[in-house]
Amino acid sequence: MLFIAIGIPAVYALLPDKRTATYCYLFHILFTEAQKLNKLFAPTRMLIMTDFEAGVAKAISFEFSEKTVQKGCFFHFCKAIYRNVQSNGLSSTYLEDVRIRGIIRQMMALALVPLERVSSLFDRLGEELDENEHNQLDDLFEYFKSQWMRHTTIWNVFNISEITNNFSEGMQN
Repeated sequence: MLFIAIGIPAVYALLPDKRTATYCYLFHILFTEAQKLNKLFAPTRMLIMTDFEAGVAKAISFEFSEKTVQKGCFFHFCKAIYRNVQSNGLSSTYLEDVRIRGIIRQMMALALVPLERVSSLFDRLGEELDENEHNQLDDLFEYFKSQWMRHTTIWNVFNISEITNNFSEGMQN
């Protein structure tokens, strides 16, 4: 028997907000509809791929078993980092300076390495930069450390076959 673990989007929901209560309500509707079809919407082990909204993360922890794993989408992870690059006024530098662009891409690629190596690799990022280049990235490094390094298990997609929550987004990476 051949078993291939793939995710197929089964539900799209247009929601009025990003609150935990709204996501919990959506999950209750899905549980109820599955029950009406004599289906069980309660797998014993499941991976849920999402973007990085706090509301959906809390709802998943409330509504699913502890065996359910939530992972953040690699595309949205990279997009969040690049948005920070833009907000720090580094868009031109990113496009023009190959060394700085390389460091930023290495930062994004931390999601693709074994979890136990993330911290040490992050600590080594930028070692080859001169002082001026490193100073340009200080805010980005601080952002990454405070925003992402405390929750590495959510955004690290090493050994995950589908690293985005949207096939068309995955084709952009």
